[in-house]
Amino acid sequence: MGSISHNTVLRNVFHAAIIAVDPYASVKPHNAKIRTSYKKGKFDKLILIGFGKASCPMAEAVHDELRDLITEGLVITKYGHCKGNSRGAITVHEAGLCGRNTELALSFAVAVQGIDGISFLSSDTNGTDGPTDAAGAFVNGKTVTQARHLGLDPEDYLCNNDSYNFFKRINSLFITGPTGTNVMDIQMVIIE
Repeated sequence: MGSISHNTVLRNVFHAAIIAVDPYASVKPHNAKIRTSYKKGKFDKLILIGFGKASCPMAEAVHDELRDLITEGLVITKYGHCKGNSRGAITVHEAGLCGRNTELALSFAVAVQGIDGISFLSSDTNGTDGPTDAAGAFVNGKTVTQARHLGLDPEDYLCNNDSYNFFKRINSLFITGPTGTNVMDIQMVIIE
C-alpha cells in the first residue's frame, strides 16, 4: 500500500461513509429539481413521511431545505432517536419504550381492572425486557385505578407502546439485573 498506513485508509473510508450518509448532503442535490417541479405545477402538496431511526435527521434536512413547500408531514421513529419535537407542519412521534412483557402486563392490567384478588407478573428470565433495564412488571386488579388517580391513562401508554414508562411512573417495574440465563418469558398469576 505504499506509504499510507492501513489505519489511515480505514479512517478515510470511515469518514467518506459518514459524509455519504449525511442527510443534508443527501437532500441538497434534489432541492432544485423539487422546486422546479413545484413551480411547473407538477404537484401542489409536498407531504413528508418518515419511519425509522434515521427518519428524524433526514426529515430535519428536508424541512430546512424545503420548509416553504412542505404542506404537512409525519415522522415516526424509535424512542430516543429525535433531538426535538415537531418542526413546522411536520409531526414527530417517538414510539415509546417497552418490551413484550411490560406490554403484556399492561394489557392484562386493563383487562382485569376492578377485579379483586388477582396479581400478575410477566417477566423475561434474562433480566431485560426488550431495550429496557426491567425484566417485566407486576400488576393487579387495582393497577389501572391507581394509575388513573395519578393522571395516567393506560390505554394511551399502550397505544404509544410506552408501557415501560407507565410502570416506572407507578413504581411497578420488575428489575432483577442480568440473570445470566435466557430460558424464556414467564408469566405467573395468583388468584385469591
